[in-house]
Amino acid sequence: LLRVAVPACGLSLLQRLLSWASIFIVFTFVTSEATTHFAVAVRTALLTMMVASAFDAAFRPSIAAALALNRQEDIAEPFQRVARTVLTIVLPAVAMLVAFPHRVMPVVGDQFAVAAPVVAVIAIGTLASFLAGPSASALTMAGHARVPFWNGLAGGAIGVIIGLGLVRRFGMLGVGIGQLVSLIVANTLHAIAAKRLLGVVSIGRGHARPIAAAIVGVAAGYLVDGLADANKYIVLAEVGAAVVLAYGATLLIVGLPPEDVKMVRAVIARIAGKGNGRGNADLAD
Repeated sequence: LLRVAVPACGLSLLQRLLSWASIFIVFTFVTSEATTHFAVAVRTALLTMMVASAFDAAFRPSIAAALALNRQEDIAEPFQRVARTVLTIVLPAVAMLVAFPHRVMPVVGDQFAVAAPVVAVIAIGTLASFLAGPSASALTMAGHARVPFWNGLAGGAIGVIIGLGLVRRFGMLGVGIGQLVSLIVANTLHAIAAKRLLGVVSIGRGHARPIAAAIVGVAAGYLVDGLADANKYIVLAEVGAAVVLAYGATLLIVGLPPEDVKMVRAVIARIAGKGNGRGNADLAD
């Protein structure tokens, strides 16, 4: 138990320390005002990670069940399905944060508009996490808890070094670039380790549909953005509606795999407490 719990706790602590390190770098080399802007920007850019956390929690029991029965091959298909479903759900929000942070941040507060580039950069980094899928959770449940810890340490160290190197020239954006690199490195290492140790791959041809839909959504958003109202709240609503509607319409045209629809329903049932155990069964199917 300690062999798994200690690295898992260490990874959680490491993530918190790295977050504090980024804020400390901005505070030390930029200004206290920029520190506030940076902290809000980071929290805004990482909002979509809550969706991945919910799916991770729903997927863990099926991993444990498959490993307990020595049926590691049963993890591969649901693993990729989880990664694809999470990506499908979060892409409209990520598209807004990456392409239209100048519309999002003024709604949070006019004083935070200067942090829009930081939001875009870190939001790009979250895509690496969504593409990697539940690799870290799968490795931990399979008894390789030290692997995500060392991957996180490597990515975090590289991110801090890059942040320190860029902060004097680019200010808080330079630290944001460091976080971007940190997310990409850590999640790439998670995905490689999951492939090597568990034989699972998070990316498949099914990912092309939501990605294509997101591109259409961003194009629609830019079209509306050029014609939008001057009021910041109305602009955000108009651009957001354009992105979501175009994204959803494209997915309806190209279609979603039935197993993805089943996955979403299973997770919703589990979160709502109405699954009565059936949600885990659907995830394992």
